[in-house]
Amino acid sequence: MSFLPGTEKHLQQAKAKENRPPILPRSASYTSEKTTRVDSAKELDALIDLALQLPISSIGIDFKHTYITSAVTLPNGQDKHDISAIQPTELYLTFCTANVLSQELHSFIVELKAEFQIEKLQFVLDLPATFVAYNANIVLHCIWALELNEPNYIWDILIAEKARYLGQHQFEKQQKFDGLTEKVEAKDSFTKERDDFYSLTTTATRYGLAPLSTQHIADNSVNAVKLYYLQVQATIMQGIHNHLLEVEMPWVKTNATMERNGVQVCREQCAKVLASTKEKLARWQSELNSYGLNNPNSHDAKLAFFDSLGLLQYFKDGNDYSFQREMLSKHYDLHPAIKLLAKYNNMAAISKDVIFQPGLVGMDSRIHPIHKHLDTVTGRQATMAPNILGLPAVLRPIIIAPTGYGIGEVDLAQIEVAITAAVYNDVNLIAKYNAGDLYSALAQEFYWDELTVEHQTCSPDIFKEHHADKRHVMKQCTLGLIYGISAYGLAKKLQVPESKAQLLMDKFLAMFPTLDKAMHTAPQYGAIRGYVSTFTGLQRLRSENAERNRKEKNWMVNMPVQGTAAALFKMTGNRLHQLYKRYDAKLIVALHDAFVFEAPLDRLEEVAELTSQVMIQVIQEKFPQLNIRTDINIDSPQCWNKEGDAVTIANWLNK
Repeated sequence: MSFLPGTEKHLQQAKAKENRPPILPRSASYTSEKTTRVDSAKELDALIDLALQLPISSIGIDFKHTYITSAVTLPNGQDKHDISAIQPTELYLTFCTANVLSQELHSFIVELKAEFQIEKLQFVLDLPATFVAYNANIVLHCIWALELNEPNYIWDILIAEKARYLGQHQFEKQQKFDGLTEKVEAKDSFTKERDDFYSLTTTATRYGLAPLSTQHIADNSVNAVKLYYLQVQATIMQGIHNHLLEVEMPWVKTNATMERNGVQVCREQCAKVLASTKEKLARWQSELNSYGLNNPNSHDAKLAFFDSLGLLQYFKDGNDYSFQREMLSKHYDLHPAIKLLAKYNNMAAISKDVIFQPGLVGMDSRIHPIHKHLDTVTGRQATMAPNILGLPAVLRPIIIAPTGYGIGEVDLAQIEVAITAAVYNDVNLIAKYNAGDLYSALAQEFYWDELTVEHQTCSPDIFKEHHADKRHVMKQCTLGLIYGISAYGLAKKLQVPESKAQLLMDKFLAMFPTLDKAMHTAPQYGAIRGYVSTFTGLQRLRSENAERNRKEKNWMVNMPVQGTAAALFKMTGNRLHQLYKRYDAKLIVALHDAFVFEAPLDRLEEVAELTSQVMIQVIQEKFPQLNIRTDINIDSPQCWNKEGDAVTIANWLNK
């Protein structure tokens, strides 16, 4: 074997130092382009020695794993495993050494035996290389199950691919179906096609790779490394690479951490809620029966009932009819049974929510929701099994703090309007937001001629106290325009004629000509360009067969706002995930624009202040012109709650 320059001299000098044996260079030829099995302590040491010697540029990683406990079957028929019961059995590593002209891969299958000193693997995980995985979420849970620390740099092939095609795989809700069965089948087919599109094999085909070897799960680490450089190049060319590095890839770790943390649920409260739902459903079903709706759970019965009232046409949805809450809420004024049916449906949904069932409680006595990453077109978070983000605010106190800990929440105040003002650079709207209470400031200008001199210049708090009705109108106008509400929709919200709602909208937009112009031009540029993007560079793509209609205009105006808010929110969460470690605190829920956390009671106030500072700092780094405000809620730390009210469940039970 020929030595590198200086190596021979180094070995000769080392011979004289008996207590410091030299590190001998290993020949990489024995492992190059091969898969080597590691099933002894000696072989594990050799693997680590090689890893520390190779000039590694990236590392493919995957695990074979089982679960200590059995899966729980959800109402939709899918199985849910307890992530705290994950048990990795084999580790798959692929070291990639590369230069401009070639790559060399060294693959290993590591048996995770009890007699191994598993902690030695931390030497590999600490290497300053990018660890590449397909669905890194499971990889992280396996690493933590081994009581190891995650790598500093992670690239998730699946998340990058979701970002590349954001907006291209959304179920079209406006499709017309002949019946419910056809609609369900269409959704199932859509889900299958989307899952196949993002599979590792199909993804590799899109990048022109030869058919991947999938005979063994160990091949996933090899395939991920092969894809990595091609995918990085593609994201650079698309213009989203910086966003992925700054936002999404760090969020892979933060997101998985929230899954791992989970939440603690009070079983006694859950039992009371379920008993109450049963009583309320029986009572409301009796009331609906008195109106003539004999079975509120039957689609056919609802069809017959509303047809008998001559109201069926109001619930037309394509070729079928919908009696979902959103549809019902539009027509409360038509018949008293409609609002009652909406309440019944909502209560029925609560009664079926898996969070109230004991089956989802994990080995660690906590429930671990699935936190879905980049499953929405704006980049916002979503959760399932259970949908912790969809838990009604009054029922949040079922989430309780462990002994010695408290739950806190910090929420960004009126942030969507602030981001709208900054993204579209409307100086007047920025000034109104910076004034304090945004909606009071807006109402003072909007209703200036109708106000007394005193209330034209009073503080926002005083104005809110005396003119809550005018402030409410401004809030509905502001949020409605951000979300693309029509004059008809605003009229329904404010319960005014449509003509008056249109006048309100026109007058409101006249206050903000820059925003008005941007809302008009942004969708046109987006349609020509083929996408709209967030301030950080994430793009929502326009479908090839999309129509330039009101719906498209709305999301093209809204996505830069919602997507930017989501990106800044994730950047904040990434910092908090790291900072919380020194306080023994943990993120448990990322709710739209609020972070919910657990911290030791004696440090709860300190952690809340830290959270507020970081939330403000991250946004002001991007938009220094904004005076960001937060609302801190630590008044009732024994449970999660809205605005410090910990007795909402008791009040709800007594209604």
